[in-house]
Formats: sequence, structure tokens, C-alpha cells
Amino acid sequence: NSLSAVSEIGYESDEFDNGLFTRSDSGSIFIAGLTWLRKGEVTINLNYEDHYYGNFGSGSVYFKRSRMAYKLSYTEDVTTDLDQDIGNLTGGGDSIPSPVEGDSTGIFLQKTFQASATYFYERGSIDLGARLDKRRNGTNLFIPGRLINPDEDFLELNANWSHQLTLRHVLTMGILKRDRDVSRGSHDKDYIFNTALDYQINPMLSGKFFYTSNQRNSNFRNSEYDSSIVGASINVLF
Repeated sequence: NSLSAVSEIGYESDEFDNGLFTRSDSGSIFIAGLTWLRKGEVTINLNYEDHYYGNFGSGSVYFKRSRMAYKLSYTEDVTTDLDQDIGNLTGGGDSIPSPVEGDSTGIFLQKTFQASATYFYERGSIDLGARLDKRRNGTNLFIPGRLINPDEDFLELNANWSHQLTLRHVLTMGILKRDRDVSRGSHDKDYIFNTALDYQINPMLSGKFFYTSNQRNSNFRNSEYDSSIVGASINVLF
């Protein structure tokens, strides 16, 4: 068993500009973290951050035994629309940005709950997961009185499969369902499927073929869309 602790003290300065108002703020930072390991089977992380605009905590528990692994986590943080869009488009393959974006960029206080279970077998793994994001408008923390973005809740359910076909070929598939509820009345449902074939040509050269599809249903007709992407990539190490 092992126990470790870290801490950090610093200073930060930020400038916030929403197109209408600009404000600069600064203050001290204090960060503390604690990690406990048990024989490589259990990992517990606890973190605390003190910023001039608020305090945030996070924690996670990871447990692995035999062919199964489980993880629970909770985080608090400040995020923006762009951070959230990219973060919510992960799910086992190449993510793509939404072709329909009607929100202006804002600052949010975000709380995230995540849970996953993974089964490992000889040539691959199967993963089931769930994620809940609760975002509350935080613009007034930096520009008082300006609530320009609505609150949002995201709920994601996903399943991913990875299988090593040969020594040089790995096949992955993933499906994700995401529900998005916005306080201004928008309710969206995304259904995302992606698959990819990774191949290792030699130690210096690798490639990938991938396909991603995304279907969004919404109570706002102009927010609905279907998209598909087929692509390939080559990676070279120098």
C-alpha cells in the first residue's frame, strides 16, 4: 500500500470578454491532492482547489480484480461551451464538432458524475459507462449581473468494444446516447455510432480508417440533424 500527497500554491490572472463587457481578475491559487494505492488493485484520488472565483473538489475510486475494472468519479470545475461540446463528443472513436451550434460562448460551473465498468478478455475489452453533467451559469462570477447563457444538464450512456484482430490490426466500435436539457426549453437527444480500424504497418508507420455517424432529435426543429464522416489517417514517427 502507498499514500502520497501533493500541494501547489500560485497566482493567476484572467481576462473575461463576452463581447459586451470585459473584466480582469486575479488572485491566489491553492491546490491539494491525496492518492492512496493498494497493491495495484485499488486507487483513490481526492483533490481540492481554491481559486479567487470559487472552491472546487474532485474524487475518484478505481478498482480492478481479475478481468473486471470499475471506476467512479466526481469533479467540479469551470468550463466553457467549447470545452463542453468537445468533452461530450467522446465515446470510443474520433469525435466531431456539432454542425449546429446556437449558443453563445459562456462560462459555467460544472459538476460531473461518471461511472464505468470494463471487462477484459484475451484480445480486447468491453466497456459500459454513464456520465451526468450539471452546468450552472457562472458568467456572473466574472461579469456580475450578466446571465447570458442557460443552465444545462447532460446525461450520457455509452458502450465501447475493442478487439485485436491480429498483431497489427485493432478494431473498435462505440455507441453513445446523450440527452441534453436546457433551462430555456431545449431538449436534445443525440445517437452517435463510431467504428475504427487501426493498423500498424511498421514501428514507425501506422494508420486508421474510421466512420462516425450522429443523429440528433430535438423539440426545436432547426436543431435536428444527421451527419456522417468517413475518413482515414496515417501517422509517421520521426
